[in-house]
Amino acid sequence: MNNQINRIRNHQLIKILFQLVVYSGLLYIVYKISYESRDPRSFYLKNHVSEMFTFNKVRTFEL
Repeated sequence: MNNQINRIRNHQLIKILFQLVVYSGLLYIVYKISYESRDPRSFYLKNHVSEMFTFNKVRTFEL
């Protein structure tokens, strides 16, 4: 009886570890696809927009 319980637990452990490996692989694939499809010029766009709208001269909140 004890041997059968250990066998079932061992099978469940292997099943859980396999699912963990599969989900980690899928997460890695999604990460790689999303990182490769980003725009390489996005840094320059953000930098340009932040330089256009500088508020260094603003000292008060009054209109």
